[in-house]
Amino acid sequence: MIDGVRRLRGAVPAAVVARAARDAADLFARLDDRIAAVGPFSAGDVLPPGVPWVPTASSVGLAALPDTLAAFAEALDGPVAALAGAPLVPLGRACWLRRQRPPAERPSWHAPHSWHQDGALAFDFAQGNPAAPDALAPLLTAWIPLGDCGVDAPGLCWMDAAPDRLLTPAELARPRVADHAPALAAGDALIFGGALLHATHATPTMSRPRVSAELRFARADAVPPRLRDLR
Repeated sequence: MIDGVRRLRGAVPAAVVARAARDAADLFARLDDRIAAVGPFSAGDVLPPGVPWVPTASSVGLAALPDTLAAFAEALDGPVAALAGAPLVPLGRACWLRRQRPPAERPSWHAPHSWHQDGALAFDFAQGNPAAPDALAPLLTAWIPLGDCGVDAPGLCWMDAAPDRLLTPAELARPRVADHAPALAAGDALIFGGALLHATHATPTMSRPRVSAELRFARADAVPPRLRDLR
């Protein structure tokens, strides 16, 4: 939908971000208590029914905080539609709350996100053809930190040259050096298309965790068939 990354400073109002940060802290505290009791892979039973929990990425479906999901979607609706040149709809079941710890505090069962493309969403690599014209889903991601990040807390990094197709897992595993890994303020939004190669930016000197919200959008008049169930 767009090339590269657009940074929108203060895209989400400070009061909305502060409330989201408090609610996210409470949510992760409940998860941590449950992890201590039953382990990371069973801790999702503390979440509302149908809300996903991915312990290896410390990620919770943003639907666990419905007020946050609605407020962020409202704040971003105009900016992402302007960038896309068309009305968009949020893919509510593909929106996430993610916690990334600094490397020294990372539990053994958790890892940062390696290089990937969001346009692989719902693609079946076992059965599908990554070279097919519709393999790379046309969507926009809005990535918003709930606290300052990129210096002493993990952030996001990316490559300038986005591939024009969906890369295979073997291709994604090749070593890369990021072109960008900026410092971001709470409430800033990074907006990018499904082709962008990006990953978690974390260095050994970082000392604070980072929590971020991630919303995905598709054109209202052209939601790809494999994404329709994610609305």
